[in-house]
Order: sequence, then structure tokens, then C-alpha cells
Amino acid sequence: MDAASPSRLPVQDGAAREDLVARLPAIVWEADGTENRMTFVSPRSLELLGHEPEVWLGQPGFWEAHVHPEDRPRAVGAVERAIGTGRTARIRYRFQAADGGWRWFQDTISATSTADGAIRLAGVMVDVTDEQGELEAIVAGAVASGVASDLRAAAAVTVAPAPLHQAIVDNLSDGVYYVHPDRQISYWNHGAEAITGYRASEVVGRYCYDNILCHVDGDGNNLCKRHCPLAATMRDGTERSLVVWLRHADGSRRPVLTRTAAIRDAAGAIVGGVEIFNDATGLVEAQDAAEAARRDALTDPLTGLPNRRLLDAVLAARWDELVRDGRGFGFLIVDVDHFKQFNDRFGHDVGDEALRIVAATLRGGVRGGDTLVRWGGEEFAVVVATEDPAGITRVAERLLALIRTAQVRTGGRVLSVRVSVGGAIAARDESLGALFVRADQALLTAKQTGRDRFVLAILEDPAPA
Repeated sequence: MDAASPSRLPVQDGAAREDLVARLPAIVWEADGTENRMTFVSPRSLELLGHEPEVWLGQPGFWEAHVHPEDRPRAVGAVERAIGTGRTARIRYRFQAADGGWRWFQDTISATSTADGAIRLAGVMVDVTDEQGELEAIVAGAVASGVASDLRAAAAVTVAPAPLHQAIVDNLSDGVYYVHPDRQISYWNHGAEAITGYRASEVVGRYCYDNILCHVDGDGNNLCKRHCPLAATMRDGTERSLVVWLRHADGSRRPVLTRTAAIRDAAGAIVGGVEIFNDATGLVEAQDAAEAARRDALTDPLTGLPNRRLLDAVLAARWDELVRDGRGFGFLIVDVDHFKQFNDRFGHDVGDEALRIVAATLRGGVRGGDTLVRWGGEEFAVVVATEDPAGITRVAERLLALIRTAQVRTGGRVLSVRVSVGGAIAARDESLGALFVRADQALLTAKQTGRDRFVLAILEDPAPA
């Protein structure tokens, strides 16, 4: 068999198949599906979970018993789908460690039938606890903002067609490749072929810095030349995990979750490196969906400005600074003058356009440290990062001047728009509600005294006793 074959490690590596399995940054397993018992579990089980491999082998049903009860139906269902459909199943679930804690794993499960009719299962469990924690944090933020909490399901289960494989490393559906210290690729399994589109004969013997896959991170930085995670692991022996985008043989970019580990000889010297990678499309899509949901929950869809939820968070932070450090701030309410007449005379579409024009103009007028939001209806609010009355007045007057030059163009007409502004300076001895009331009263005064103007509420000092 030639050295490019994915079904045997090159002899010159001096590493047996069992050693490669042991070094993989994942738990590799095989099971007898007919008798519901494990027949092989790699040594990583002890490191990642505290379970000796022999414990798995000696207890039928060990795997199922240690899957989290909430995840067990999905996990068992994934096994049944792999058996019943002949397709590889990828499933995320929690697994109980020897200390009683729970770790998140992405498990890739394949099934095949032997000549005597027995069912053999094989797979690889990749620890994704950190990635799941990041996703949970994103989802938690979205849920806290009023977004549906079922976004977790987007990353929970994916089932994709893949060839059925019969050997532990050679035929895992996850990609595995091995490199020498000089980064020459000496091994490329069937999973790597399936995920990347490159045959072993096209890759083995070349160097990973040849930019075959041209890995880039989420910011588009090329990793293969100077920032290769696998090269870094071979330098310091530290395992690494990273979502990267590889370039498929068809030219497309595809996200994969990579794990790297060093290969050591009997004396402990690093003699190479191994990387295992699998499709991360579901994880990336779930993260993107959660981020988008959180943004949507904090954004006004008409104007694109932050909404009242974000304002509440900003005000809470500013209030803490005021109470703790004495750093004050100002608060402005901006109200579109005669807005009802816009709607009644020209229609709601023109009214909506007027709000968009006002929002865009205000956005261009606030300073970097200030926060502009849509307060509701035809009102906007600005948190001004100063307690100086002159500074707050300058901000308000600038906004008024900019709005005076703005135009609403519709149906061949050019309409002008005006706003009134009321403001107040936060004080330690009052509540946020009282601040809102004073700013609103100042706005009312601006409306009653001619509109298109700014009024700042002055908090009078208490009379001496």
C-alpha cells in the first residue's frame, strides 16, 4: 500500500495506530450495537472525564447511563438513526464525568453491519464544553432581551450523509491528519477527504503551510503561514481548539472546529502533531443566529437605532457610576414637532420616513461617548456623557441645528421637520423615574414656548432648614 493511502499510518512515522488514537484530542470508541456494550475506548476518556476505559468496557449500557437525562433521548435517537439510515449522525450532549460534573461533547456516530449480522458502532467524542459555554452565554443574552430560548436547538443535532467506515482512525467521519515536526503531512484519513474534497494522494507529502486548505480565522487572517495552531502545539505541547474556515477543493469556504495535539515518542519528545476537525456549520449558524436575535431584540426595526431595552442597560450603568464614582450624566428627550400632522396629512409611510430621517440626523449629531435610542413613538432619547449644563446645552443645540437642515422627500415634495428637546442632569438623591419626569417637563415647556427649542430642567437646591 502506498504512503498516500489513508488507511495506514506511514511506517517511517514510528507511531502505531494505537498511539495515534491515544493522542487524538478526543475520545475514540467502538461498540457492539447488538449487545449494547463498548468494545474499545481510547485513553483520553481518563483525561477528559476521569473514567478508565476499562470501566466503559466492563459495564453494558455505561455510555447511555452517563448521558445527561435531558439529552439522552436525542443521543439514543442519533444512534438509532445511524443504524437505521446508514448515515453518520452528529449529536451534542452532556456526559457525566467521574467527579459528577458534566462536560459537553460533539459525538460523531457511524454504524455498519458485519457479515454475521452484528451491528458495529464507531465514533469520536470531541469535548466542546468551552464552545458550548460561549454559545450558552450568547443565547442567555438573547433570552434576557426577550428572544426565544430555543436557539440552542440550532446547534444541538445535525445529521449529514457520509460514507460508512469500518476502522477507528482511517475511517472516522471526522477529519484527521498527521504532520512531521517540519509540518509535512504524512497521513490524511477518509474523513479529511470527505470534509475538504482533497484526496490523500493530493495532500500526503506536501506541507500544511503550502496553503492547501488556506485556513483563516473569523477575522479573515491567514493561519497557515505564521499562526498555525498545529505548529504552535508542536512547539509547546499545548492542545488547542479553534473554529476556522478552510478552503474546500471546490473553492468554497467552510467552517470547521479544529483540535490539535502533539505526538510524542516513548521518551516524551514531540515527534509530530495531529489535528482532528469536523464540520462547524451548525455551531457557527447557531452563534450567528443568537447574535442576530440579540441585536434585533435591542434594535428598533424602523430606524435602526437601539431601543428602550438598551437604554435601560446604559442608564443602569451610568447610574452606578454616578452613585459609586460621582460621574454624572445628562438626559435628553427629543420629540418630533407636529408629528401627528405628518401622519394625518401625508400618511403613515411619510411619517415613518420622517422618523428615519430624524434618526439618521440625530445619529450623526451625537458624540462618541453619548448614547442615542428611539424612546418610543416620535420620541428619541440621548444619554449625554457629561453633567456640565453648558456641555449638555451644546449637544442639544447642535441636534436642533442639524434637524433644521434635514428634509423629508416624498412624492416630489420636500418637507421640513422640527423637533423640541427637553433635558435634565442626573442627581444622586433622586431616582431614574424622577430624572425622566424632569426631562419630560422640560420638553413640555419647550413645546409650550414655541417648539423647535431646548429647555434644560434645573434641579433647585433644597431650601435651608
